[in-house]
Amino acid sequence: MSSPTSQVLQRLEQSDFETHEGDPAPFGEHLPLVTGVAWEKKTAQLVLVAEAIGDIDVDVWRQFLFAGSGIRFQLSAEHSSAFGTPVAIAIVDDEAEGRLRVLAESLAEDFSIFSRVDLNFVKVGDVGRPEVLDDALAPLLPRCRRLLGAEISRQEVMRFWDLLRREIAKAAAGLDPVFGNYREVAGDYCADVLIGMSADEPELPSPRPIGEISLSRFRSIASLKVKLAAVNVVHGPNGSGKTSLVEAMELAWAGTSERKPTDVSAAEYAEALPQGGFGEFRIVADQEEVDAPSDTARAQLARSVLAHEAIARLAGQSPKERFTGLLEITGLEIPDLKARTAVLLKQAKQDLDRALSEAGLANLPRSNAVALKHYEDEVGSSFSATYDRLPRVEDVQEALVSVSRGKFRGVPRGREQAVRNSLKEADAAVLDALDGRLSEPGIGKILDTSARLVLEFIDERANDLAVSQRLLGQLRDQLRVERSHEEDPRVVDQGLETEAPIGVELATRWLRHSEALRLAAAQFRADAESVHDDRWRTLITAYAENVDRAADSAPVDELGHFARPAPPPRQERTVVVDPEVQRAAGFDGDPIEPELVGPVLRELTDALEAQIAGLRAIAERLERHPVRTLDAHRENLMREMCKFELARTLRREGPILKASETLVTQLLDERLAPVVRELVAAMVRFDWYFKPLKMSTGTRSIVLGGLATDREDLDARLLLNSAEQTVLGLAWFLALHMLQPEEHRQVLVMDDPTAVFDEANTAGFASTLRAFSRLLNPRQIVVATHNDQIAAMLAEELAAVDGWPESVLRLRFRRNDEDESEATEDRAREVERRVEVESERLGLVGDVAA
Repeated sequence: MSSPTSQVLQRLEQSDFETHEGDPAPFGEHLPLVTGVAWEKKTAQLVLVAEAIGDIDVDVWRQFLFAGSGIRFQLSAEHSSAFGTPVAIAIVDDEAEGRLRVLAESLAEDFSIFSRVDLNFVKVGDVGRPEVLDDALAPLLPRCRRLLGAEISRQEVMRFWDLLRREIAKAAAGLDPVFGNYREVAGDYCADVLIGMSADEPELPSPRPIGEISLSRFRSIASLKVKLAAVNVVHGPNGSGKTSLVEAMELAWAGTSERKPTDVSAAEYAEALPQGGFGEFRIVADQEEVDAPSDTARAQLARSVLAHEAIARLAGQSPKERFTGLLEITGLEIPDLKARTAVLLKQAKQDLDRALSEAGLANLPRSNAVALKHYEDEVGSSFSATYDRLPRVEDVQEALVSVSRGKFRGVPRGREQAVRNSLKEADAAVLDALDGRLSEPGIGKILDTSARLVLEFIDERANDLAVSQRLLGQLRDQLRVERSHEEDPRVVDQGLETEAPIGVELATRWLRHSEALRLAAAQFRADAESVHDDRWRTLITAYAENVDRAADSAPVDELGHFARPAPPPRQERTVVVDPEVQRAAGFDGDPIEPELVGPVLRELTDALEAQIAGLRAIAERLERHPVRTLDAHRENLMREMCKFELARTLRREGPILKASETLVTQLLDERLAPVVRELVAAMVRFDWYFKPLKMSTGTRSIVLGGLATDREDLDARLLLNSAEQTVLGLAWFLALHMLQPEEHRQVLVMDDPTAVFDEANTAGFASTLRAFSRLLNPRQIVVATHNDQIAAMLAEELAAVDGWPESVLRLRFRRNDEDESEATEDRAREVERRVEVESERLGLVGDVAA
């Protein structure tokens, strides 16, 4: 079996690295502990491999790390080296790993060593596991190298439409079998409406390099004209104008900006762009002028331009927002798909309602109604069941027999059973007609017969109701007269009123006078309080008390009774129930008791009224049942019902959800997750701080797990600090940028990506951006930062090596005395930096390496 170092070097060879096992003796001196080296020309990366097993010599490892950190310094003279930050791969066991961690932490605390060397661990038992080994090799971007060209592009959009068509067809096939071949027709129709010409719509272009841009009265910039380079590092204090330049470039590319909130219109956005918020602005980029934003973007920005606000948002999104954002940012789902499903459902309902009306059926009550159930309800045969649900007159009549002590005998009716039998026959006939076993003339005859019997029965019930209502009215009158003879408390036994000792007028006058006395006494008592003379205050108070006593002497209760007028005299009335009415209502000739019979007789009239109303509805249904003419409308109804049912299913997003989830899962597993996982690890200098990133998809959601835990179901945004979330956001953006067609990644723009980073994170980002950009070779890079030291680092890391990039510009912004933004250019001196030359100096090629 090959040594651990050999296995690591073999994996690097698979990523196009050149390798050498053993110490190449750079500058003629051997490096301690080095068991192998690897280098790659395109990204200008250097790898040092060392093995640490068991009880390691910490001092020797300290020398190794210092030697590795000094390689770039020794290679450079008056300029930066061609090679980037060396990556040290330590093959360790558990014991050595722990000791090396302590060493690395102490060196990072005491020295800036990790801005010049990158240390990653790989367990000796994991060197034969490619996935785990790739995590240790993350700064060298092995996964990015393999997946470069594996695009999330227009082809994926076409795949989405194909998936959507298949899912729509599958949803159509899953509809009720009663629809038969109409399911396939409905599937094609709905797919055509939803997709339309979208599969053939032209793709928006991506940003192209800008050679020269000039700004006039834009934001805080009064006037600026600058020739941009291949690499542009824009720096200066916060508020100095850096972001304004990036925003102007976005407007030149797309007519809009990532900085504009989605809920703000172009007109409202335009008001904020002129200097001071007044007047007009002007942007000229390569002779193309822009003086106003547009409502629709002219180019794709999201995968090429990373606004500062978007960095935290990418990592801070909820799993569901992340899923939707991925679809939108990659163009995998057109923005108006939900609107199209709403239009589809509305049109399908209109078509179905038209077909229902033509067939004599009621329209659907609402858009979420089940069409087939509505149809079955409309053409169903429930005459017998409907009749059974009507109030049972027979039950009330039995109760009436009981309360009348047998005086109610009822009126025998022989027609009811005939009605029941005819309704059952009508039900069976409707089912036969729907199944094609009975012709329209046959069903019409049966329904007509049943309707005639029901109408005759209604006449009988109506006669019963009229007689019962007449009897009920007479019983009420009789009961009212009897109750009027009950004893009144104001009437003596003989029915004569008692004679009042005083008249109403006198009693009323006396009562009012006593009330006035009480009010006067209260007023005198109040007046006494305001009198300062003791004698007069006493006299007034005594008088008030005498007035009160006079008021108390009035017999108020009796006066109140006498003051009410006497009730008018009553006239005696006698009501007698008509015997003929009583017999017609089913009672014998003996007198009946209103108190007992009346309530039950009322129930009978109510039951008769409800039954008559129900019978009328049944008769009308029999006369107008749609089955009489259904044959001419059946095919049209089934076709439109099938379309509506499928549209309703699509409105619930079932097939759309399935298609997008399938596609996103494939993209995550095959492309996006490996690249994001690698870029996160690459930007973190201490690889042991993070566990490998894990991604999983749920119901329209993407969970970014792992990192701070082995669990993949805990979303990372709940576990990471702001700097760690920024790492995740940057990795997500860079992965999406890389996984697009080459013609769409000519420009890479990032606004203040390191704002919350410490020194180690900044160095990790800079070296990762160096390798990443050299791997992709964009035609133009723009990076903005508020930190001048970081700007210098980025300019150094992105300096020309082997002819790329062609030029580097540092553009420093500041505010002048007039509070306007102005910029100073600093173009890097062109210096020849060649990987081949430095490879020879390091002993990687030639006689030494051999």
